[in-house]
Amino acid sequence: MDEQTFQEALLELFEHLQDAAAGDEYPNDLPREFAGIRNVVSFEACQMLTRNAGVVLTMDDGSEFQVTIVQNRPARRNASAGDEEDN
Repeated sequence: MDEQTFQEALLELFEHLQDAAAGDEYPNDLPREFAGIRNVVSFEACQMLTRNAGVVLTMDDGSEFQVTIVQNRPARRNASAGDEEDN
């Protein structure tokens, strides 16, 4: 997985939470604060001046959060086969 793929997964997750909060499907085991997501966009979509991947969350109360995604370590060459990373 790379930063862009992870960003897309986060966008989808937050959009799902936003949709669920609008209806009766919000999961009871998640903090209600996540139910207050008004908008979620990628850094690229809101023209953030950075090369990092990430998302911007705007909440119903007007607060805004930036979640930056930085890949700390690349995936192992063949992670599905359980091969160890070359050092």
